Amino acid sequence: MIFRRFSCYFPPYFPRISPKYRLSARIRVEKAAGSNGELRAFNAGVYDPDAKKKVGGIEPRLTDVGDGYAWFDIVTWKPNGRETFYLAPPWFGSDVKSPISAVWLDKLEISLVKK
Repeated sequence: MIFRRFSCYFPPYFPRISPKYRLSARIRVEKAAGSNGELRAFNAGVYDPDAKKKVGGIEPRLTDVGDGYAWFDIVTWKPNGRETFYLAPPWFGSDVKSPISAVWLDKLEISLVKK
């Protein structure tokens, strides 16, 4: 099955006095033949529906992405328990050929940021 965008809610298990956490993801990008390395490979981040804004995220270029799976630090943030994680291929208009064939998500890791 092909998805244009993947997202999931974080469970509200973070303590109310929660410190900051780091979200990392193990992602693989399948590049299209003849792709332009300056175009975006994917976008990933955390969105807060209450504030109706992106908390943070990344949009690496194809030159920043290798051929296999790699770990990417997505965002460091103080969760409120309502955010969603999203991963999506880049969006291009109908006049631009996509530089990727697929984006694969293997693992998500949420780790406590120690002071």
